[in-house]
Amino acid sequence: MTSVAVIIPAKNEAKELPETLSRLLAVRPKLCVVVVDGGSSDGTVEVARALGVEVLESKVAGRGPQINLGIQSVCADVVWIVHADTWINGAHYESLLTAMEGDWRLLGGGFHRTFRSPSLVLRWTCRLASLRNRTLGWHLGDQAMFVRKSAWARMGGFPEWSRFEDLEFSRRLGRMGAIASLHPAVSTSARRFERGGSLVVTLRDFLLTVKYLAGWESRVGLK
Repeated sequence: MTSVAVIIPAKNEAKELPETLSRLLAVRPKLCVVVVDGGSSDGTVEVARALGVEVLESKVAGRGPQINLGIQSVCADVVWIVHADTWINGAHYESLLTAMEGDWRLLGGGFHRTFRSPSLVLRWTCRLASLRNRTLGWHLGDQAMFVRKSAWARMGGFPEWSRFEDLEFSRRLGRMGAIASLHPAVSTSARRFERGGSLVVTLRDFLLTVKYLAGWESRVGLK
């Protein structure tokens, strides 16, 4: 049977982690879960340890280096990268196993996504994201991305950028081989959009993505 390890990059996520971890640990009691902390000051490390999961403390903050550290630490066929505010259940786990065991050419992918928000703007962004998944195969970090550890190693890991490390990795993975966009959709927090306004944050993200795709790394602070 395919072994799966869950990597959760976190920084100051003491509020979100208990619900996320309780749902995740209910999926399969012996599922390997590693929280990689990026220098929290709110008790994130203590919360994660109290819930019985392994915790690594990264010397470098940032999702890219935290994810790479976590993946390096586990012995698993597939690594599943779950954000601290994204909820996973048994149906997601079964969907992942079915996909990865059903086709050994499949390198990884991600899930469709919904936000825990009534916002019509965010509902439309999820529909557009699903269209992007189906047509381009690009996934973002809040879509519970997964990858065979062997493919991650061949790619040299996640880019250790300040942003867009998830999309860059997804695009590179898609160029290397087959990927999948799975159902059911995962549920993630809309807190970032609620703080800045759904439409404003969505438009800002879109403009930054255009700059990234145009190769303007310095203008979006990637390096």
